[in-house]
Amino acid sequence: MSEKRRILVVDDEPNLCNLFAELFSSHGYDCQIAASGEEAISLLEKFRPQVVLSDICMPGMDGLELTRRVLTASPDTCVVVMTGCADVDMAVQALRLGASDFLLKPFNFKTVLQSAHKAIAKKQLVSEAAEELIQLKHSLQKLLKDNESITSSTIESFCRTLDLRDPGTFAHSQRVSNYCSLLGRKMRVAGKDHCDIRTAALLHDIGKVVVPDRILLKPGPLTEEERMLMEKHVQAGYAILEGILGMEAVAQIILQHHEEYAGGGYPQGLKGEEICIGARIFAVADTYDAITSDRPYRKARSYAVARKEIRKYSGLQFDPKAVEAFLSIPAQEWAQAGRQSEKESVLPQSTVGGISITL
Repeated sequence: MSEKRRILVVDDEPNLCNLFAELFSSHGYDCQIAASGEEAISLLEKFRPQVVLSDICMPGMDGLELTRRVLTASPDTCVVVMTGCADVDMAVQALRLGASDFLLKPFNFKTVLQSAHKAIAKKQLVSEAAEELIQLKHSLQKLLKDNESITSSTIESFCRTLDLRDPGTFAHSQRVSNYCSLLGRKMRVAGKDHCDIRTAALLHDIGKVVVPDRILLKPGPLTEEERMLMEKHVQAGYAILEGILGMEAVAQIILQHHEEYAGGGYPQGLKGEEICIGARIFAVADTYDAITSDRPYRKARSYAVARKEIRKYSGLQFDPKAVEAFLSIPAQEWAQAGRQSEKESVLPQSTVGGISITL
């Protein structure tokens, strides 16, 4: 028999709490109620709810503060907030804190039930994706150990796992991989080094599996605490790949892909040629894609804008040699590389640990 889904209802109106408890219980939930944010926090560790359904306007700790504290203590918990105040700013603030949904009273129970179902289903998908990522790492290690060839489908599986959480990640990684290839060739990077840069570009965000959904998908700016958690994805990506024979260079590029040429990057604060050539090439390619692609908050900008921005930060964020190579490549070649990622994978054949890899 499967375990019951657990929901904690928080509201200072006892009648509403009792009604929700009765309705959720009738739909197979293990439901507990709390009359305040403080009481909810005291129940959190013991009850371990999958969903917290909370009113916003309550005496003492309000629903926004409760949302922040719940998600800090238990990032995998879903929070759905509800209020009788038609306040758009309050809704935006709740969602930025990481709430899964915002419901405006009065509402029917079917709407609340659907919101709880959707929140749990999404969390389960993320959990399964994380487990799949671990399994894929073991599979990749086994393939290398058994001297079998690794195909592009193995690499794609890693990337598509991340795409389940953050749609668009795979397409972004494909484009950056192609841009790295173009820039790498211009800088006379060849053979396995060229293949390593391309592979690292495809897998550069693999460590985001450790970043909580509320931070990874947050529409607004991150807090300092959230930014620090987000930055851990580079070490996580390195940890996933470092133990795999022949992937050492790929792991290093992933570890260093947020370093900056003049220092000030993370996680090691490296400068200049302390940063491996693959990560220096990646920095330019990734920035070009960020500028010329649609973002949630703006439309894609032109090649001319990207060219101006990349030149501006030569010697600061970017290796001047990589910038010089970037500027020497005609706009149509960059456009062609971006379109190519939409059609097929064009990774070259190389070797990992002496084993042939067809990518």
